[in-house]
Amino acid sequence: MRLTRPLVAFGFGALLLLQACSHPQVQVPPRMELSRWPTLGIVEFRDPMEPELASLATSQFVQMLHAAQPGTPILELGNATHVLAEVQHAELDFEAARAIGERYGVDAIFTGELVFDAPKPRVSVGDAFESVAARADVTGRLVVRLLDARSGASVWSDSSSASAPVATFGMAQGASPVLDVSDPRDARLDLLHALVSAQRYDFYPSWRDE
Repeated sequence: MRLTRPLVAFGFGALLLLQACSHPQVQVPPRMELSRWPTLGIVEFRDPMEPELASLATSQFVQMLHAAQPGTPILELGNATHVLAEVQHAELDFEAARAIGERYGVDAIFTGELVFDAPKPRVSVGDAFESVAARADVTGRLVVRLLDARSGASVWSDSSSASAPVATFGMAQGASPVLDVSDPRDARLDLLHALVSAQRYDFYPSWRDE
């Protein structure tokens, strides 16, 4: 009997499924189990140039933590200027972390810094100058730390970066020029989600073969 292609494909898929089922997986706890600290605090992330985006990044980061480990108690402490004034410290160092823990009753504190660079242009020219392409990208970086409120020591940190174009231009011999420009703020909003999402891996459980 000659097997048709659909039957062969079905048989191959069934074989892969059987192989997958023969290797059961077990869940591995997240690298950072937040239950180690009964109550967490978070100081609003800082960005002197874009304070509204920094506040939004803080909210998205909290949402990510709650999605990763539901029920985690997180006390939102407000912006860094207000928090530091409350504990009478000039900067958020280990001594300030201890004072914040005592003042607000938290066991660990998340802090972060968000930075967006100004759009940077790049130009490329084709062989024999038959084409020209140019683009301007905006780049964002997010650095987050978790400080133990008893010792003031940093117990976790991560950084993420991402870029997105805000303008592109292309011109080739025999073709009409192409220009595409977007709002830099819209690009920053898109990057913001990517920057926060990139830091989720340490907080979610993973799976491995048993």
